[in-house]
Amino acid sequence: MSTIKPVPDASVNGDPGIDRAIAAIQTVKRELQHQLENLTADCEAVARAEQLVLGHQFPPSNGSSPRDFDTVGTLSCDTTGDSTFPNGLRSAVCELGASLPPRFTAADVLLQLQARGFKFTGNPAAAVRDGMYALCRGKSPRFRISETGKGGKPNLYERF
Repeated sequence: MSTIKPVPDASVNGDPGIDRAIAAIQTVKRELQHQLENLTADCEAVARAEQLVLGHQFPPSNGSSPRDFDTVGTLSCDTTGDSTFPNGLRSAVCELGASLPPRFTAADVLLQLQARGFKFTGNPAAAVRDGMYALCRGKSPRFRISETGKGGKPNLYERF
């Protein structure tokens, strides 16, 4: 951006000096408008990039598998208040436990989560499948695999 330098007034009545000052002001105005357009375009580009980045965030890995995180595949925050669940997929599945049939698949869980407004990012089916797998293992499993799926058939789960 250029700086405005005082224009010496050579005339007695001041008209030519005022004309030069107006011309200088108009030049600076055009420069500022051009810079404003560039900044606006840059802001729009940053906003688009930010949306891409926020849509593809993953939890930091601490040398452990992603199954150790409660938010696997569900990193979007529900700021609208439409969902009745917390952000963690495993917590949401545990809350659904009582309303699930005695034997169910990960697809059944996915349908109930979607019906209740749970917000997913990424592949919802994979997130639910991985979450169910994790909830069947560990120190305090919540579910168990009653029938292991084979040949394209899904696992059947039961509550404890």
